[in-house]
Amino acid sequence: MSKRKDQLRSIFETKPNPGSADAHHALPMVPSDANAVETDLAAALGGDQSQIGQPAPRTSSGAVKAMGLALGDLQREAEDARSLRALIADGAHLVELDPGHIVAAPIADRLTRGRADDPDFDALIESIRNDGQQVPVLVRPHPDADKAAAGWYQLAYGHRRLAAAAELGLQVSALVKPLTDIELTLAQGRENAERRNLSFIERARFASLLIAAEHDRSTVMAALGVDKTELSRLVQVSERIPPDVIASIGPAPKTGRPRWMALAGLFLSASDEAKAREEAGLAMFRDAPSDSRFQMMFARLSKRETVKAPPAERIVADKDGVKLCALRLKSGKANLEFNEKAAPGLADWLADQLPELVEKFRQSRQQT
Repeated sequence: MSKRKDQLRSIFETKPNPGSADAHHALPMVPSDANAVETDLAAALGGDQSQIGQPAPRTSSGAVKAMGLALGDLQREAEDARSLRALIADGAHLVELDPGHIVAAPIADRLTRGRADDPDFDALIESIRNDGQQVPVLVRPHPDADKAAAGWYQLAYGHRRLAAAAELGLQVSALVKPLTDIELTLAQGRENAERRNLSFIERARFASLLIAAEHDRSTVMAALGVDKTELSRLVQVSERIPPDVIASIGPAPKTGRPRWMALAGLFLSASDEAKAREEAGLAMFRDAPSDSRFQMMFARLSKRETVKAPPAERIVADKDGVKLCALRLKSGKANLEFNEKAAPGLADWLADQLPELVEKFRQSRQQT
């Protein structure tokens, strides 16, 4: 019995659904199987395909989770199948490619690479090792004509699947479609919206890179699915925090916009950037999970050193300019320091005269 049929049986047996290691690996490679996927999903819903994508009916608590997971897997399969059919209908063709002949997208949208900050990458490796790659990546012929003629391609999306195939020494299944730069950017955005959404800082960095590459703002908004206000926030954060500091922190998937905006507000001078880079260089920082690295960076920059103002000082000199004493004022207190070499005994003499001088001072104040 097929995997989908097993999933459907598990719904009614209320057994836990093991789920897949990665949502990208739920779709059979043959795009024509899309109708079967949708039929299975409809069957699980009592034969009514209009309910696809609708909330599952309430059932006993023991079956809710199993049913939700299984139907969610099937619904994603159906969505993947429809996406593949649309791409093929639009001129894409399916091939097996050498991962070494696929270069990265011109603008990186994620801060994860391989296992770095991606705890699910090993599970993805095992999924492909055991079940094969069931959802292709999307590539275009390399924009350089000579490289394209030599069999080179450029990735639009699917860098995790590409990295996993490369590590396993396998060919990567790919849909090849001629894409303009704008079409490639929009494809990246759609894939991210349908898969694992980018974290806030990944979207912020992606937005800034797209604008730097001279994509117009309407394209950037479409790629990220944001309005003008949100795009402005994204760009503001990305421009305030140095790119190398963002890269050192990583995607921080649990850290949202308010915290990133607060961190951006802590970069007030070059010294703040220096402190951030010093923190990023610590072994403890590098070894921590991404969200923990954010917290460590925020804590470091939040510690503002109190700059102590130098005490006010007044120098008293004789007619020849020789320093006799220095009067320093600090925190409401005065300190008189004598130069004994220039005027030996002056301190003792002034101490004797001080009561009379204070009286004269008070009288002068009363007169004014």
